[in-house]
Amino acid sequence: MGPEPKVVICAPDQGTLVRGWRLCLPYFSLGLFTVRSIPTVLSCNPSQGNCTVLRVQLPNNQLSYARVGDAKWTWIGGKGNCWEYQDILYNNNDGLFYGVRGEGQVDSIDLNGTSAEVKVILKSIISYQAHSRHIVQAPWGDFFQIWRHGKYNKEN
Repeated sequence: MGPEPKVVICAPDQGTLVRGWRLCLPYFSLGLFTVRSIPTVLSCNPSQGNCTVLRVQLPNNQLSYARVGDAKWTWIGGKGNCWEYQDILYNNNDGLFYGVRGEGQVDSIDLNGTSAEVKVILKSIISYQAHSRHIVQAPWGDFFQIWRHGKYNKEN
């Protein structure tokens, strides 16, 4: 596999309100298939200096993170298998990251200490991974899982 894709911060125009930061990663090919997106979330504006970046990393959709000033990414191992994450988000209210896995399990990821702490907050819903999953937070604080069913279609 070649070098990691270039990371570009998607900053809104001045005056635009945003609830969180995400990174835009370009399309790139791994030979057999093309990767369309890699979930990557920032805890805050990087100019604040205390920013933490969490990303879903290939090849097994594992998590890794880095803080401003870190020289390298740190893998999150957790207890047992800590892989197959499909989407992640950062919650400004409690300072935690959240991730949804292929079988519907939702984890909280605490990166505020010296090492990552991963806790299951919703156990797996199904025993197989057949759909893409996303996690979003409502303005009132509840979390929702969005499941995308069906075949891949370029128009979708």
